[in-house]
Amino acid sequence: TNYRSSDTVGSIVAWVKPAVAKDNNAIFCYADTAGTSNYFYLSINSVNMLTFQPVVSASSRGGDIYTAAAVPPHKWTLVAVTYDDTQYRLYVDGSEITYTNRLTGTPSGTETWFNDLGSSVFDAICVGALLRSTDVHEFNGHIAGVGVWSSTLTATQLSAMNDLGPGGNWKTS
Repeated sequence: TNYRSSDTVGSIVAWVKPAVAKDNNAIFCYADTAGTSNYFYLSINSVNMLTFQPVVSASSRGGDIYTAAAVPPHKWTLVAVTYDDTQYRLYVDGSEITYTNRLTGTPSGTETWFNDLGSSVFDAICVGALLRSTDVHEFNGHIAGVGVWSSTLTATQLSAMNDLGPGGNWKTS
């Protein structure tokens, strides 16, 4: 798969309604199902924090970033990660949320968004699951929609999408 391999910036957005807190509550992933060291993963962790993990073995990139604010269970919530070629941003309900950065490794400028992840090892694009050779993590709850953009959505655009509610028309232009 060579999914969005020319994208150097972008956004992943989803409406989610988690049932209960659990680790690796998968929202979106792009992964290598033959291994465990290459994946691009948006999820909710065991204490309901939005988490993003860009793990690429070729660059020794690993770790994660996660929000300081929780994604509440049993409530529809708009979540997003954006990347503008220099910085990740996490959003909950259309508002940018402070995050903790636990990323490791030093990727080159081409190993931080989909542009470098389009290598032949990535073979799965999943909504509601993370698939790897040794484990599968599924989303516990509901997902109303997921969108992937080749542009960095702004806080204004994400706030407007949040105002539409689950099932709204996500036209951003």
